[in-house]
Amino acid sequence: MSEPTILDVARKARVSAGTVSRVLNRKAVDPELAERVRKAVATLNYAPRQRKATMADLRPLEGKNVLLLLLGMDRSLASLPVVATALHGVERALVRSGAHLLIADVPAADHVPDVLRTKRIDAVIIKGALQGDLAAQIDATLRRRLDELPKVWVLGRPKGFGGDVVQADDLSVGQMAATHLTSRGHRHLAFLSPKPSQTALMRRQAGFTFFAGQAGATVSAYMGDERFWSFPSPAVEQIDRVQDLVDRLLKDRRRPTALFAPTTRSA
Repeated sequence: MSEPTILDVARKARVSAGTVSRVLNRKAVDPELAERVRKAVATLNYAPRQRKATMADLRPLEGKNVLLLLLGMDRSLASLPVVATALHGVERALVRSGAHLLIADVPAADHVPDVLRTKRIDAVIIKGALQGDLAAQIDATLRRRLDELPKVWVLGRPKGFGGDVVQADDLSVGQMAATHLTSRGHRHLAFLSPKPSQTALMRRQAGFTFFAGQAGATVSAYMGDERFWSFPSPAVEQIDRVQDLVDRLLKDRRRPTALFAPTTRSA
């Protein structure tokens, strides 16, 4: 008796072979269909055939043109240690993979860079501004071009965009800060951030506030003014942006006994 094939599994589960493949590769599939596939696999004792990996499998970016795009950011942000380290890591990884690295900087997100007009781009890695509404500000033609390409956002994905993302677990960052301070007896905490709508910092604030509340503590938020921030999104370089928040904290009649500043610049 011959070994069962993926087509046998598909017929048994009453689904397409593509659905079977997605289930076996742990891709998103309707739960009911996925359960039928798993039952068919078990009934038929099906095991996928192992194939020898090709060079294309081992080095999928070999010879590909990959664009590293800085989008909506003031150039000062690229010099921040965490951002610079991430971008250098992207560069090293692409060189090792055999890809052709191209770089473009569109601080105001207001035009399509020449490299996207003149080169065949296979994928794009983007470091985008997380402060403000980049989706509403971006040039429409640039947005359409990016939507057509496979992409990965580095250090956070702005609201309103698709694509994969590599970022810190910001909720856990907030949880760690809350746990640290409440475990030392603090029950009235402060969250201090000059950038009020920065996506990653909002997640950190949410985690901090929730887990502080779980421990019986309260959190007062001291936030900057949205009007101070526009594209290109700048780094926090003016002491007044933070000093104003500290002054408000010190004038509070119920002054917090500990605070969480979610970025090194603010701290």
